[in-house]
Amino acid sequence: MSKKQVTEILGKPNARSNDKLIYDFKFQKRTAAEQLAQMRQSSPRMSEEEFHRNYDYYTVSQYIEARFVRDRLTYLALSTAETY
Repeated sequence: MSKKQVTEILGKPNARSNDKLIYDFKFQKRTAAEQLAQMRQSSPRMSEEEFHRNYDYYTVSQYIEARFVRDRLTYLALSTAETY
């Protein structure tokens, strides 16, 4: 896979050099209702307002690093973290 093909799939990278493309994505995601119910049981002392403010959404962070030799993909690193 070439650099051009990677950018066609993932879009404009956050950083780039001759042999590397780096992507860093962050977005909010709604917590599933079933998971909220389980979490609510483990936080009974928290007020409803505080609970929903803290747990209705969580942040997803994704890091992608693609390295190339002679315009061919030779290394791909992916990392995902989910935090409240």
